[in-house]
Amino acid sequence: TTSQIVAADATDPAAVALAEELGGLPVTPNDTLEPGTIIVVTHQMDVVKQICNRVSVLSHGVLTCTGEVKDIFLKQPQVLSELLSEASSQSLPAGGVNVEIIYPMDTASTLLSRMALETGIAYELVRDRVETYCTGTYGCCTIHIAGHELAALEVFLKRAQVEWRVLQDVL
Repeated sequence: TTSQIVAADATDPAAVALAEELGGLPVTPNDTLEPGTIIVVTHQMDVVKQICNRVSVLSHGVLTCTGEVKDIFLKQPQVLSELLSEASSQSLPAGGVNVEIIYPMDTASTLLSRMALETGIAYELVRDRVETYCTGTYGCCTIHIAGHELAALEVFLKRAQVEWRVLQDVL
């Protein structure tokens, strides 16, 4: 409960552990406890996105991955999908290059339009999503382009200062 967390926080612990059931806990990104570590054990991914800066994913007691929350959700979604049995059956298009682009939302409205206008690259939008975390809102899209356009895309994306990677397998 909230009163237990406040009481624990008052004792200046090195860490506070919160068990699986967080349903009634009124914790928002604006709530802060004093410096220390809060360990949250949960399958509620929306809670993780809202209140955590870092995440470690365990599967059957084995550490699967660890890192910044946005990086795990945006760069390694297959890990979470497999663990939560949300496997996607959408295959990537063949016959070209599939590129995943991660960008802060303040660049979202113009990024792909600018890319097409400045580089002349024709693309197919394969997937697009927006995720909100306690550290900000990010977009993640997958585009399919002709292989010979990858060098021009790389120059554009480096200049735009967004994260990207070439994908090889199933989304």
